[in-house]
Amino acid sequence: MIITDIKPGRKGNILVYADGKYLLSVPREVFLKSSINRGSEITEKEIENITFEINSYKAKSRALNLLSYRAHSKKELEDKLKRKLGEESAKIATEKMEKIGLLNDENYAREFANHLQKNKMYAKKRIAYELSKKGINDEAISDVLNNLEMDEDETLEKIVSKKTIENEKDKRRLIAHLMRLGYSWSQINRFLKSDDY
Repeated sequence: MIITDIKPGRKGNILVYADGKYLLSVPREVFLKSSINRGSEITEKEIENITFEINSYKAKSRALNLLSYRAHSKKELEDKLKRKLGEESAKIATEKMEKIGLLNDENYAREFANHLQKNKMYAKKRIAYELSKKGINDEAISDVLNNLEMDEDETLEKIVSKKTIENEKDKRRLIAHLMRLGYSWSQINRFLKSDDY
């Protein structure tokens, strides 16, 4: 294929045509690093390489955009990126974000655990589960939970004090709610018995 035309496109991209037909829309930064020239030949392998560079560029841009809204774990960010831009581009982008200090699983785990404890009133068991879902490793989870200042009995008391328990149905609902928050049956049972609910 011969590159027959190169035109500026919308959003700062460069439109590349080969054999008179549209071929690619290339971000300006990727285009400047490429060897694309009007009148030169372009092979399928070169198109494949440029497409990979485009996806890597888009993945890094998307990663920066996502991280500007809120912190992410490495796995969470990588999963979001690979849906549209492929596994390899997602991996390159997350590694770049990690390298420049915008992505740190340990910091993320601490902040997320504190949020779950204070705002959701989750027990440590549920916090561990949520951190695991975000791809945080067992060692980091253990470290975060060991350093988390929380008194589960005190939290249970706060939750229960906000609930009105008038009958057995209310009590069952409360128990189910507390179990979803990660409290064990023995904790809940002990607490409800001690307060004569």
